[in-house]
Amino acid sequence: MLYRELFNKDVISKNFNNDKLSHALFGKQTYPIKREKINVEKGEFLIHENELHDSIYLVVEGLLSVRKSLHIIRIVGKKNFIGFDSILGNENSFFTVEALRDATLWRFSKMDVICKLMSKQEGLFYLYNEMKSINGHLIQQNMFLRKSSKTRILNNMILLGKQYGEENSKFITLPECLSKQIIANYSNATQATMRVICKQLSNDSILEETHQLMINKSRVKEYKNLAMLL
Repeated sequence: MLYRELFNKDVISKNFNNDKLSHALFGKQTYPIKREKINVEKGEFLIHENELHDSIYLVVEGLLSVRKSLHIIRIVGKKNFIGFDSILGNENSFFTVEALRDATLWRFSKMDVICKLMSKQEGLFYLYNEMKSINGHLIQQNMFLRKSSKTRILNNMILLGKQYGEENSKFITLPECLSKQIIANYSNATQATMRVICKQLSNDSILEETHQLMINKSRVKEYKNLAMLL
């Protein structure tokens, strides 16, 4: 493979994504490492900001919020890794991580993960791709902040629904644990603003509120100035 093909961004994304990283960490042929499956209850904290922790986590089931101070900056779920932001053993965590619903995770030692990846010639690319994914998410959220509250909230609901909810030909349904309060925080909006926007979206027949939030896809498409992700 030519150099420019080996280091092509699409090749790296395909060959060093989360699935490939999981496979590498579970592999037993080169530098096998220990792992432990743990359960975290809803409301329980996995990591606290500004505290040392020595683990990398892989989400098996559940949803967790990643907060900086009191602001939610990411929602992570199945096949997402947690802890790469402070991969070195002597770093304090940048974030607080809390379970939004009961979750199951694999826990690895940071030292084992680093040694495992550094034992592989291509190990650096796994770290690069993980940090690139986190950075891409933050850039997208920064772009949303430049939009109106209505656009920002709607697109975050679409994004979270597509990633962690259910989607059919008519609706995108968000998980029940992603309440309006959580989405308001994630969208950098007050709860009062969130209530007003949800009422507007309901009046436009875009949002249906039962015990879960549901986005009407056909109605969203009629508001092309609002929807960036559908």
